[in-house]
Amino acid sequence: MKRQTLQRFPMVILIMICLWIASTWVFARFVHYHAQRSILPPPHYTAEVIPVTGGASGNRELGDFRTSEDGRYYVRVATLGTAHHIARTTSDLLPPFVLALAGVVITGWIQRKQSAEPNEQVQTR
Repeated sequence: MKRQTLQRFPMVILIMICLWIASTWVFARFVHYHAQRSILPPPHYTAEVIPVTGGASGNRELGDFRTSEDGRYYVRVATLGTAHHIARTTSDLLPPFVLALAGVVITGWIQRKQSAEPNEQVQTR
């Protein structure tokens, strides 16, 4: 392989990583933002349910509660930590990590190969 081709590998891999991350963000923000529904196992969230009659008489702030589909309850669900998006984060970050790792290995290989070659000095006259 030519020396210039070898030296371009790290730049190509970095560009691929940048494009991967940018496209993942665009899909997460503009395509999948509210389009996908995920069911969490019960240990990963807490839920608070208040009857509509009981909630209306109390002095609670109901701004972060949502009315149930039948209209009889106010419901607030909170996920614990990163449980609600860890699977998605892992699947989004694994491919760029593999590419970055490949870039590190290839860059190390290129540097070792270049240091093993004798320094060629080009004389111009």
